[in-house]
Amino acid sequence: MIRTSSALFLVVLSASVSLAGPGGGDAAPAEEAWPALDVSLRAPAFAAARGGVDISGWIKTDYRQVSGTDTGDFGFNSVRANLTGGVGDMSYKVSVELGGGVASLRDTFVKFPLAKGVSGTLGTFKTPFLFSGLSPFTGILFYDRTDIGGDWSGRDAGFQLNGFVDRFGWTLCAQDGGDGPADDLHLTGRVTYDLFDGVPGIRKWAGGHGPDAERQVTLGLAYLDEQSIDDGSALALEVMAHSGPFWFHAESVDFGDGFVDGVPASGSTARSAGRAGTTPYDITAAYAVNGDYEVAVRYEDFDDGAGGELIRAGVTRFLDGHGLKWNFDWAETSSDGGDSDAITLGLTAAW
Repeated sequence: MIRTSSALFLVVLSASVSLAGPGGGDAAPAEEAWPALDVSLRAPAFAAARGGVDISGWIKTDYRQVSGTDTGDFGFNSVRANLTGGVGDMSYKVSVELGGGVASLRDTFVKFPLAKGVSGTLGTFKTPFLFSGLSPFTGILFYDRTDIGGDWSGRDAGFQLNGFVDRFGWTLCAQDGGDGPADDLHLTGRVTYDLFDGVPGIRKWAGGHGPDAERQVTLGLAYLDEQSIDDGSALALEVMAHSGPFWFHAESVDFGDGFVDGVPASGSTARSAGRAGTTPYDITAAYAVNGDYEVAVRYEDFDDGAGGELIRAGVTRFLDGHGLKWNFDWAETSSDGGDSDAITLGLTAAW
């Protein structure tokens, strides 16, 4: 019954909106998506599916004012619908981004156990490279991701192994990569280590841990090889930490010389085109004033030819944790070509 109801729902959804291919990041205008969503939610198959499928999602809506372009704009940053459930000892997820009147698939995978502490994932999912890219779009500290985290928030089709050994977590992943269905693959390996035993490692949420968070430091090391291009490797180092009201995060990626403009054209690394031979990094610190307010500051160095860098500061008002919150962010981007200020007031509502 679960599989039948799910299939009926997906048929109705695909009939009411046009499904684009997987990939891309989080941001997508979605003002025109509501009619299609409304039709889908009223469909009989949707009501039938609710008995066996968990339905979740979020809305991120905002107002942005940018001095460099003299613009002020209201809009939807992201509108997401997720279907999750299980069949036997397997679980599955299907997520759809409803943007611009055209829906696009995001996560579409099945996860299954292979051995004690080891699981496999087959389908379309995020490349397991950076914490800032793997964090759900509702669980990031500022309203927007870091610049390099945004590069790694897209999806690609492939197979993944995950496991834990004591305080070590590891992931091995093979995805289609920049040449799509051709024989070159995008390979990723990532390992994390939690410094303090008996405290959950930092896996999802950036900030928002409250003023009484237990002390934990999680270190991350990741390496990837985009086989469709020469010198398409990259190495990432990251640190995530919280202790009491303090949150800290730092990340850096060393890109190979193959990441020139326009190469690769698709796949997980497409959004890193143009970063050839660079080592961008960012540092973030936050302080939870109490359970309702958190202040944060971030510095990003793009390590590009234009000397680009960004300073961001913001206040988050938590109404119901990361599930319902306001973000007020100010950012200044500077480069050899000039400076630009941006102010964002964003509302995140997740269910």
